[in-house]
Amino acid sequence: AEYYQRLPRAEEALGAFTTGVLATEIVLGFLTFMGSVIAFLLVPFLLHRLGEAAYGVWALVGSVFAYSIVFQLGLASAINRFVPVRLASGDLDSLRAVVSTCTAFLSAVAIVVLGLTLVLHHWLTQIFQIPPALAADARLCVLVVGGCAALGAITSAAGPVLSGYQRYDLMARSRLTVTLVRSTLLVVLVMQGFGLVTVALLYGLGELVVNAGSTSVNPSASRKVASA
Repeated sequence: AEYYQRLPRAEEALGAFTTGVLATEIVLGFLTFMGSVIAFLLVPFLLHRLGEAAYGVWALVGSVFAYSIVFQLGLASAINRFVPVRLASGDLDSLRAVVSTCTAFLSAVAIVVLGLTLVLHHWLTQIFQIPPALAADARLCVLVVGGCAALGAITSAAGPVLSGYQRYDLMARSRLTVTLVRSTLLVVLVMQGFGLVTVALLYGLGELVVNAGSTSVNPSASRKVASA
Protein backbone atom coordinates (compact mmCIF):
# COMPACT_ATOMS: atom_id res chain seq x y z
CA ALA A 1 0.00 0.00 0.00
CA GLU A 2 2.84 2.38 0.81
CA TYR A 3 4.39 1.75 -2.59
CA TYR A 4 1.22 2.72 -4.42
CA GLN A 5 0.88 5.85 -2.30
CA ARG A 6 4.31 6.98 -3.50
CA LEU A 7 3.32 6.67 -7.14
CA PRO A 8 2.32 9.94 -8.88
CA ARG A 9 -1.25 10.44 -9.83
CA ALA A 10 -2.23 9.61 -13.39
CA GLU A 11 -2.70 13.28 -14.27
CA GLU A 12 0.76 14.20 -12.95
CA ALA A 13 2.46 11.29 -14.68
CA LEU A 14 0.71 12.00 -17.96
CA GLY A 15 1.56 15.69 -17.77
CA ALA A 16 5.24 15.03 -17.11
CA PHE A 17 5.36 12.41 -19.86
CA THR A 18 3.62 14.67 -22.38
CA THR A 19 5.91 17.62 -21.57
CA GLY A 20 9.04 15.48 -21.86
CA VAL A 21 7.96 13.88 -25.13
CA LEU A 22 6.97 17.23 -26.64
CA ALA A 23 10.29 18.87 -25.71
CA THR A 24 12.23 15.90 -27.08
CA GLU A 25 10.28 15.88 -30.34
CA ILE A 26 10.86 19.61 -30.83
CA VAL A 27 14.62 19.22 -30.30
CA LEU A 28 14.83 16.17 -32.56
CA GLY A 29 12.82 17.92 -35.25
CA PHE A 30 15.12 20.94 -35.10
CA LEU A 31 18.27 18.81 -35.26
CA THR A 32 16.91 16.83 -38.20
CA PHE A 33 15.90 20.04 -39.99
CA MET A 34 19.35 21.56 -39.50
CA GLY A 35 21.03 18.45 -40.90
CA SER A 36 18.78 18.56 -43.96
CA VAL A 37 19.48 22.27 -44.52
CA ILE A 38 23.24 21.72 -44.37
CA ALA A 39 23.07 18.80 -46.81
CA PHE A 40 20.90 20.86 -49.15
CA LEU A 41 23.29 23.82 -49.14
CA LEU A 42 26.31 21.63 -49.83
CA VAL A 43 24.93 20.38 -53.14
CA PRO A 44 25.29 23.65 -55.13
CA PHE A 45 28.62 24.35 -53.44
CA LEU A 46 30.11 21.00 -54.44
CA LEU A 47 28.57 21.21 -57.89
CA HIS A 48 30.20 24.59 -58.45
CA ARG A 49 33.61 23.77 -56.98
CA LEU A 50 34.05 20.22 -58.28
CA GLY A 51 32.37 20.67 -61.64
CA GLU A 52 29.47 18.75 -63.13
CA ALA A 53 31.51 15.73 -64.19
CA ALA A 54 33.31 15.24 -60.87
CA TYR A 55 30.15 15.81 -58.86
CA GLY A 56 28.34 13.32 -61.07
CA VAL A 57 31.02 10.72 -60.34
CA TRP A 58 30.68 11.37 -56.60
CA ALA A 59 26.88 11.08 -56.79
CA LEU A 60 27.25 7.81 -58.71
CA VAL A 61 29.70 6.24 -56.25
CA GLY A 62 27.70 7.40 -53.24
CA SER A 63 24.45 6.08 -54.70
CA VAL A 64 25.94 2.67 -55.51
CA PHE A 65 27.21 2.13 -51.97
CA ALA A 66 23.99 3.45 -50.46
CA TYR A 67 22.45 0.17 -51.64
CA SER A 68 24.85 -1.80 -49.44
CA ILE A 69 22.29 -1.45 -46.64
CA VAL A 70 20.20 -4.01 -48.54
CA PHE A 71 22.66 -6.72 -47.42
CA GLN A 72 21.64 -6.12 -43.79
CA LEU A 73 18.29 -7.77 -44.64
CA GLY A 74 16.29 -5.61 -42.24
CA LEU A 75 18.50 -6.50 -39.29
CA ALA A 76 18.34 -2.95 -37.90
CA SER A 77 14.57 -3.22 -37.51
CA ALA A 78 14.96 -6.59 -35.78
CA ILE A 79 17.47 -5.16 -33.29
CA ASN A 80 15.24 -2.15 -32.70
CA ARG A 81 12.39 -4.52 -31.86
CA PHE A 82 14.27 -7.05 -29.70
CA VAL A 83 16.13 -4.53 -27.53
CA PRO A 84 13.03 -3.09 -25.76
CA VAL A 85 11.49 -6.58 -25.50
CA ARG A 86 14.56 -7.96 -23.73
CA LEU A 87 14.85 -4.85 -21.56
CA ALA A 88 11.21 -5.15 -20.51
CA SER A 89 11.70 -8.78 -19.50
CA GLY A 90 14.99 -8.01 -17.75
CA ASP A 91 16.78 -10.68 -19.78
CA LEU A 92 20.09 -8.88 -20.30
CA ASP A 93 21.95 -12.09 -21.24
CA SER A 94 19.54 -12.63 -24.10
CA LEU A 95 19.96 -8.98 -25.10
CA ARG A 96 23.75 -9.40 -25.27
CA ALA A 97 23.29 -12.58 -27.29
CA VAL A 98 21.07 -10.77 -29.80
CA VAL A 99 23.54 -7.90 -30.25
CA SER A 100 26.53 -10.29 -30.51
CA THR A 101 24.79 -12.44 -33.11
CA CYS A 102 23.84 -9.39 -35.16
CA THR A 103 27.39 -8.07 -34.98
CA ALA A 104 28.72 -11.40 -36.23
CA PHE A 105 26.26 -11.34 -39.12
CA LEU A 106 27.17 -7.74 -39.96
CA SER A 107 30.84 -8.71 -39.97
CA ALA A 108 30.01 -11.22 -42.71
CA VAL A 109 28.15 -8.43 -44.53
CA ALA A 110 31.31 -6.32 -44.27
CA ILE A 111 33.30 -9.03 -46.07
CA VAL A 112 30.70 -9.14 -48.85
CA VAL A 113 30.77 -5.34 -49.21
CA LEU A 114 34.56 -5.35 -49.33
CA GLY A 115 34.54 -8.03 -52.02
CA LEU A 116 32.03 -6.10 -54.13
CA THR A 117 34.15 -2.98 -53.63
CA LEU A 118 37.16 -4.70 -55.20
CA VAL A 119 35.01 -5.95 -58.10
CA LEU A 120 33.56 -2.50 -58.71
CA HIS A 121 37.02 -0.93 -58.50
CA HIS A 122 38.27 -3.23 -61.25
CA TRP A 123 35.25 -2.96 -63.57
CA LEU A 124 34.14 0.61 -62.84
CA THR A 125 34.98 2.17 -66.19
CA GLN A 126 33.54 -0.82 -68.04
CA ILE A 127 30.21 -0.63 -66.20
CA PHE A 128 29.82 3.16 -66.10
CA GLN A 129 30.82 5.90 -68.49
CA ILE A 130 33.48 7.75 -66.49
CA PRO A 131 35.47 10.56 -68.12
CA PRO A 132 39.05 9.35 -68.65
CA ALA A 133 40.44 12.29 -66.69
CA LEU A 134 38.42 11.24 -63.64
CA ALA A 135 38.86 7.47 -63.92
CA ALA A 136 41.74 7.22 -61.44
CA ASP A 137 40.03 9.40 -58.84
CA ALA A 138 36.76 7.52 -59.34
CA ARG A 139 38.44 4.17 -58.67
CA LEU A 140 40.10 5.60 -55.55
CA CYS A 141 36.72 6.92 -54.39
CA VAL A 142 35.29 3.43 -54.76
CA LEU A 143 38.02 2.01 -52.53
CA VAL A 144 37.60 4.76 -49.92
CA VAL A 145 33.80 4.66 -49.75
CA GLY A 146 33.65 0.87 -50.01
CA GLY A 147 36.29 0.38 -47.32
CA CYS A 148 34.50 2.77 -44.97
CA ALA A 149 31.16 1.08 -45.72
CA ALA A 150 32.66 -2.32 -44.87
CA LEU A 151 34.17 -1.08 -41.60
CA GLY A 152 30.95 0.76 -40.75
CA ALA A 153 28.88 -2.38 -41.28
CA ILE A 154 30.69 -4.12 -38.41
CA THR A 155 29.63 -1.45 -35.89
CA SER A 156 26.29 -0.57 -37.48
CA ALA A 157 24.36 -2.50 -34.82
CA ALA A 158 25.08 0.29 -32.33
CA GLY A 159 22.58 2.67 -33.94
CA PRO A 160 19.60 0.28 -33.74
CA VAL A 161 20.56 -0.55 -30.15
CA LEU A 162 20.33 3.14 -29.23
CA SER A 163 17.03 3.30 -31.08
CA GLY A 164 15.82 0.32 -29.07
CA TYR A 165 16.67 2.22 -25.90
CA GLN A 166 14.60 5.12 -27.32
CA ARG A 167 17.68 7.37 -27.27
CA TYR A 168 16.83 9.25 -30.43
CA ASP A 169 18.23 12.38 -28.83
CA LEU A 170 21.73 10.90 -28.69
CA MET A 171 21.43 9.66 -32.27
CA ALA A 172 20.32 13.06 -33.58
CA ARG A 173 22.95 15.00 -31.65
CA SER A 174 25.80 12.77 -32.79
CA ARG A 175 24.60 12.88 -36.38
CA LEU A 176 24.30 16.68 -36.40
CA THR A 177 27.70 17.12 -34.74
CA VAL A 178 29.39 14.96 -37.35
CA THR A 179 27.49 16.76 -40.13
CA LEU A 180 28.64 20.17 -38.88
CA VAL A 181 32.29 19.16 -38.50
CA ARG A 182 32.34 17.27 -41.80
CA SER A 183 30.66 20.10 -43.70
CA THR A 184 33.08 22.68 -42.29
CA LEU A 185 36.10 20.59 -43.25
CA LEU A 186 34.56 19.90 -46.63
CA VAL A 187 34.08 23.58 -47.44
CA VAL A 188 37.56 24.54 -46.23
CA LEU A 189 39.40 21.74 -48.03
CA VAL A 190 37.48 21.98 -51.29
CA MET A 191 38.10 25.73 -51.40
CA GLN A 192 41.80 24.96 -50.93
CA GLY A 193 41.73 22.89 -54.10
CA PHE A 194 41.14 19.37 -52.80
CA GLY A 195 38.79 17.35 -54.93
CA LEU A 196 36.80 14.19 -55.37
CA VAL A 197 38.85 11.84 -53.20
CA THR A 198 38.76 14.27 -50.27
CA VAL A 199 34.97 14.46 -50.46
CA ALA A 200 34.73 10.67 -50.42
CA LEU A 201 37.16 10.38 -47.52
CA LEU A 202 35.31 12.94 -45.38
CA TYR A 203 31.93 11.33 -45.98
CA GLY A 204 33.25 7.84 -45.33
CA LEU A 205 35.09 8.79 -42.15
CA GLY A 206 32.05 10.74 -40.97
CA GLU A 207 29.89 7.62 -41.06
CA LEU A 208 32.55 5.67 -39.20
CA VAL A 209 32.68 8.33 -36.49
CA VAL A 210 28.89 8.20 -36.07
CA ASN A 211 29.00 4.41 -35.64
CA ALA A 212 31.99 4.60 -33.30
CA GLY A 213 30.26 7.26 -31.20
CA SER A 214 27.12 5.11 -30.92
CA THR A 215 29.22 2.14 -29.87
CA SER A 216 30.94 4.08 -27.08
CA VAL A 217 27.68 5.35 -25.54
CA ASN A 218 26.10 3.60 -22.56
CA PRO A 219 22.42 4.18 -23.37
CA SER A 220 21.03 2.93 -20.08
CA ALA A 221 23.36 5.15 -18.05
CA SER A 222 22.58 8.11 -20.28
CA ARG A 223 18.87 7.52 -19.81
CA LYS A 224 19.25 7.65 -16.05
CA VAL A 225 21.13 10.92 -16.26
CA ALA A 226 18.62 12.39 -18.67
CA SER A 227 15.66 11.41 -16.53
CA ALA A 228 17.21 12.51 -13.26
